[in-house]
This record gives sequence, C-alpha cells and structure tokens, in this order.
Amino acid sequence: MQVTSPASARTARCSEAVEALTPAAVASSPAGRLVPSRSRFRNTERAGVDSARPTAVKSRSRLIARRYGADISASTEGFPTYLLGMNQPPPSHPYVARLHWAGSTGAGLRSYSRDHVAVAAPATPVVELSADAAFRGDPDRLNPEQLVVMAASSCQMLSFLGAAARAGVDVLAYDDEATSHLDLTAAPQRLGTIRLAVTVTVAAGTDETQVHRLTEQAHQACYVASSLAVPVEVGAAVRFG
Repeated sequence: MQVTSPASARTARCSEAVEALTPAAVASSPAGRLVPSRSRFRNTERAGVDSARPTAVKSRSRLIARRYGADISASTEGFPTYLLGMNQPPPSHPYVARLHWAGSTGAGLRSYSRDHVAVAAPATPVVELSADAAFRGDPDRLNPEQLVVMAASSCQMLSFLGAAARAGVDVLAYDDEATSHLDLTAAPQRLGTIRLAVTVTVAAGTDETQVHRLTEQAHQACYVASSLAVPVEVGAAVRFG
C-alpha cells in the first residue's frame, strides 16, 4: 500500500491548482518550468533546499472568476478566458513563409535538385532559392546563408533609419557590405560572425559622433541581430552630402 503524507497531498493539490491557473505559454517557459510570481508563491528553505509553495491559490482563482464572470476551466487557444480581459502584452507580429520543392532523392545524394521556391505573404514575389554552389546548388539563386546575412544587414539599416529620424538626423544614403562565412570546423557547423561595413551619408553639419551613437543604438535594437546565435558586428563610416 502506498502511503501519501498530508504534506505531499497538499503539494499535489496545489500543483493541480497552479496548472489550472497558468496559461500554456507561461507553463512552457524558456527554462522549461513554471516561474512563479512573488504574489502567488512564497519561497521557504528546508534542509538547505529552496522550494516554492503556492499560497491561497484556489481562493484567488475563485476571486478572479467572480470578478471577470468567467469559467476558469474554459480557455481560448490555450489561454484561460478569465485572463483575456486583463492587461495583455502587446500583440506579436507573425511571419509566415511557404516553401515548395519537388523532385526525387531516390537516386542518392548527388542526383536531386536543390532548387526550390518560397513566398511570404502579403509580399507577392516568388523567391527562387537553392543551396550554396559548393553543395550542388544553383549559383544564380539565393541560398539560405545569404538570406541570413542579408536579413542582418537589412534589419540594422531599418533600425538605424528609425533611430536617426527620431533624433532629427537627416540621412541621405545608406550602403552596407555584409559578410560572413560558413565555419565547417565548428560543432555544430554554422555561420561565423556577420560583419556589416556600413557607409552612411548625412546632411552637411551633422554631428558625426551622434551618427556613431545612433549606429550602436540601432544595433542594440535590431530584432534580427538579437535573434541570431552568431555575433553581428557593425562598423560605420560617415560621409557628408
């Protein structure tokens, strides 16, 4: 016979209550576990081990349900309905790309075509893609590695132009030569550092120091650079128009 201590039973009930209250998006946090808020949990130390214990979870859930007039067991797309009326983070910006390849890999690694196409609505152009020529791709088509480098370059430029406009700096032209390389000695193999060699042309009389400061500000705010596992380095030269 399995004996469950009263403390274990209370812990199990509290765990079930927390799971019912917690959105799926929070439950699968980057750390792979629930991160409790201070208002809901109290940390205690027992025998040198920190443990988090829920406090008054069930009564809190009833209070929220009464306040918002919602059934806490119901949910919309995995999110409890009683939270839908509360303050929510800003909506995200979804990006969807659709890709198509057709051919046959039946004859082995050397035989199949690497050519494929992709679209990303609402943009209408069909992007013709392939592998790097070194991997039996078509050199006349863009390859995924080039797209990553281009994305880092484009994001930095857009971030910089926005920062300059907010600061009242008149930018007349922006050019960039972005480079990287495929590091086959790394484990796992990956792109190396992406280096952006930027030339910014600004109106006469612009403070050059401010342009460099805005370049760094733009880099810190660049979504793509922040998303990549490899570093992005930005160097900027300033010209006056």
